[in-house]
Amino acid sequence: MAWTGRELVLFDHELVPDPGARKPAVTRAAVFDPATGEWRRLPDSQQLSTGPWLAAGGRLVNPSLGGADGGQVGNWGRTYPNGGILDPATGTWSALPDPPGGFEAGGSAYGATSAVYAGQPGPVLNTAAGVWQNVAPLPLGDANEHTVVAAGNRMLIFGGVRWGGTDPELLADVWLWTPDT
Repeated sequence: MAWTGRELVLFDHELVPDPGARKPAVTRAAVFDPATGEWRRLPDSQQLSTGPWLAAGGRLVNPSLGGADGGQVGNWGRTYPNGGILDPATGTWSALPDPPGGFEAGGSAYGATSAVYAGQPGPVLNTAAGVWQNVAPLPLGDANEHTVVAAGNRMLIFGGVRWGGTDPELLADVWLWTPDT
């Protein structure tokens, strides 16, 4: 679910046996207006992922990169993207801007005051400008399993673990990335 500031949008996939086997299990959406107590069903998307969502400029943005084509056995004839953009007011779905080269997964997005960040730094979509930015690699070396959260529209990265032999070294470092304004 995602809150637009005025309405609640519920996302799902059709419940069928062997989802994605014969056709892609695309994201569906319905919008609840608490002022009227009414639901309205939106057209089906052409994307696969149901979240995460960032409300930005009247739209909901799912920055999930990558996609799927059904594979060799159940090929769908084309690749369906994981993420996309929804205008809940009109029910219009649209594609994300093309990401920087070399990124097949991940994806994060930020707006003026909020953000959704993937579990590790990678391309970040500036929703106001409609362009992707690259976040510089963290000075973590071989550490992993750090926590990534949004602090307003900034990316806060905390901790992690570095494995040296059999004993883990728990890290208490903090990094903060601030998007270009």
